[in-house]
Amino acid sequence: EIARNMNALDLTNLPASAIYLQAGTELAFVHYDKGELQETEEVAKETAALADRVLQMRPDNRPAILAAADVARLLADIEYNQRGRVSAAQKHYQESRAALERLLALDTSKGAVWFNLAEVKFNIASTLRDLGRMQEAIQMLHEAITMADRFTLTPLMARDFATWSGLLAL
Repeated sequence: EIARNMNALDLTNLPASAIYLQAGTELAFVHYDKGELQETEEVAKETAALADRVLQMRPDNRPAILAAADVARLLADIEYNQRGRVSAAQKHYQESRAALERLLALDTSKGAVWFNLAEVKFNIASTLRDLGRMQEAIQMLHEAITMADRFTLTPLMARDFATWSGLLAL
């Protein structure tokens, strides 16, 4: 509400827009964690729309790119995990992937962005597997795993990469 009152939505105050985008992303995740799917979608779509408007003005605006990546992944998770709509989920995961790759084109130093991209590639591999496209799924999973060399892994991240490696072996 504070960012909205600071002209975040009319794009005359891009720092306020960045705050609004971050708050919208976090709020969408809170709704998702509480199982409030309708509220999650509403906030995620509103956040995505604002991110798109900012990116039309400033294509390299990092807060908008990050928000677009995060809410696309969240919408994909709803489609995949809650509704079983694999193709719809894959579309959103691909949107998230494109945004994360765009962020990395601007700055390769963020380990969290590398990890999020690896995670999205894992999710894309899962959708490809579920669609019966096994060779593509294996290739995407391999791409996700090889990203572990791009940044310093936390123990939690290392566990995820180990799990993905096991799935690839299977």
